[in-house]
Amino acid sequence: MGRGLNIVSWNVASWKTTVQQLDSRHASASERGLDAWLRSLGADVLCLQEVKLMSKDLYQDPKGLGTAPGGYETFWACNDGKGAQTRGLNGVGAYVRAGLVVRSSCVALGESDLNDEGRCLLLELRGGLVIVSVYVPNDGSSSSRVRYKLRFLDALVALLARERAAGKTVVLLGDLNLKTRPADNYWSHRRLDLAAIASAHHAGTLDQASLGLPAQPSWQTDERVAEEYAQLNTRALSLARALGEGLEAMQSALAKAEVRPHKTKNPANGECFDKFKLFVPVGCSDKWRAVGSAEETEAEARSGYNLTGCTISATGEDGMLAAYGHDELIEFSAPGEMYVGSVCEVAAAVLDLENENYGGAVWAHLAASVFVRKSTPRAISKRYEKLLVAGGGLVDSFAHVHPEAQERFTCWNQYTQQRFSNCGSRLDYILAPAELIRQPPPAEEQCALDSGDSVHHPYSAAAALAGSTASGRWRCVDFGGGGFVDGRVEDYSMHLRRGPHTGILYTPPQYSDHVAVSVVLEYEIDDVIDPLAEATTRSIGAGTQPHAQKLKEQSSFKSYFTKMSAAELTAEAAPSASAPAATGAVVQSKTAQAGVRGAAPAGKSGKQAAGTAKDESASKRPKATPRPPGQGSLHAFLRKPG
Repeated sequence: MGRGLNIVSWNVASWKTTVQQLDSRHASASERGLDAWLRSLGADVLCLQEVKLMSKDLYQDPKGLGTAPGGYETFWACNDGKGAQTRGLNGVGAYVRAGLVVRSSCVALGESDLNDEGRCLLLELRGGLVIVSVYVPNDGSSSSRVRYKLRFLDALVALLARERAAGKTVVLLGDLNLKTRPADNYWSHRRLDLAAIASAHHAGTLDQASLGLPAQPSWQTDERVAEEYAQLNTRALSLARALGEGLEAMQSALAKAEVRPHKTKNPANGECFDKFKLFVPVGCSDKWRAVGSAEETEAEARSGYNLTGCTISATGEDGMLAAYGHDELIEFSAPGEMYVGSVCEVAAAVLDLENENYGGAVWAHLAASVFVRKSTPRAISKRYEKLLVAGGGLVDSFAHVHPEAQERFTCWNQYTQQRFSNCGSRLDYILAPAELIRQPPPAEEQCALDSGDSVHHPYSAAAALAGSTASGRWRCVDFGGGGFVDGRVEDYSMHLRRGPHTGILYTPPQYSDHVAVSVVLEYEIDDVIDPLAEATTRSIGAGTQPHAQKLKEQSSFKSYFTKMSAAELTAEAAPSASAPAATGAVVQSKTAQAGVRGAAPAGKSGKQAAGTAKDESASKRPKATPRPPGQGSLHAFLRKPG
């Protein structure tokens, strides 16, 4: 078995910042940090999302942004301000082993406004493997952005279908900005269908079987664990019945809820802020209880605390009906659904469940029942399913190799420091044909997942927490400021210690609010790579290498002045020994012929020498071809067509 193809995908949330971190943390006396990191990473293809670069940034500072590291080519799709979003946002890029890419495109989606935001980069490798790296738009809060996301996904489906029809094998990867399974969200961020629970409760059919609670994982064989699962099942059923019985009371309380001004204070500097918080009535008393966090606006304070459902119309602000028809109104939540974390708070206030001692473990267990719904709207989930089909039967590589892994996330809210408690989401995916994904031997499958320094089973939630925090060494930051808490020097390389594998690379929190994901494919790179292949066999799309022209200019400029050694320049600039001294002839060097003046003969100034040459030898020299104005200037040299 060969080494396969090692692919890594990472939302870097600003490549300039990330490069600075890599250069700072991984440099040595003999090697730049970025180069050392790339060497240790060992990726054959490294795809980056949210690079936040414009084409002019790559052109103006190709070296600083690391566009030409040894052994790699780089390709980019940038947002240069032609689309609806501010220029410099979004952007995707890729580092690929030199000699692998035969085709690149940053306009593969077919529609200019979809391409202009710099969200899609297509790369074809030798052997017919096409990699499509994307930064899928967020849903946003307006119907126009939701419609844009649907159009983007539809164009992506069409793109994959075209590549498959052309006989290509397709891999789709990047930040998809969606969650494909309830397990891809922390339990408190999952949506619980309280209406369905209440219906089953009042019908008398709510029992452990109907809850569909997860079975004990195959990797947990301890009898003590089996007893804990049995207790959790009993407690989760009790909690579900309490919620089913109390749904009407919670609906009534939320209908009466009030948003009130609320002051917050920074404990570090004493600065106060005017914000808003939601309050719900407690039972039949005149008491009120705050739920949720303090927010900037009243709408944000209410967000996530309603049981009436949330739907965005397919009709946009411009009054035009979206092309998807009335049956695709974007339903973010159905009536009777609410986030588990919000249900927990409201139930504690309204139903007085605190005496029942339903801890986080019980709520988390209920959040794994059949009454949990996907947080991704159905219209978007349907398009995800179409992507899998259009790509020729793609599968989620991480879930395919690690189906029982718990709480393995790739993104956390940086502002609220959720990484340090591992309350996150999995937004970053590598979708590939199942037959191409290398399945590690059973002994290595679980060990591929980073568990920090813990002794917990790699598939456990405890191991996931240890992996995301380097066993607690990545810690919360003081809200007073000062940046991240530094780890040990070796902590910054922990994500590099496992070698190529299918899993998650827990890059340090200083690098990005996302971590990287990886896969190893059955694709023998040594059989297809051809660094000496003729350039005519490649089709490099316009705009995918904006740095290349600047690097070419710099290389040409350097070679222009270093074609000749110093000894040659000195020898040719000096007067010829055989030339009669009386004639005062000037011997012109090769550099002078190229537009750089040679040295004046000894004993005369440059101006005098030029005059002598003109007066005494003009009749003996063939006339020079007239040179266009400015041909010898540096400005003109750099303006010469490439």
